[in-house]
Amino acid sequence: MYWWPSFYNEDILLLIHENLGKNKFLEAFDIITQFPKELEIHASDKIVSLLEEFPKINKTAKAIIGRLFEKNPSKYYKL
Repeated sequence: MYWWPSFYNEDILLLIHENLGKNKFLEAFDIITQFPKELEIHASDKIVSLLEEFPKINKTAKAIIGRLFEKNPSKYYKL
């Protein structure tokens, strides 16, 4: 059941983006990607594509992408 705590991450992140804005979304996504590597993030292409709203020089967005790639390079190879 190691995946259970992160099963709803995508839904939560989408709600944050829609209701609280992109800066709170980035803050929440940053926290979620700092979970231990063993926990699956369940970030779909839709969630990851929301990172495109931020400038390429945004350090937090870059860190999130780096952590996603570390957790699952075959899934996030396009990043």
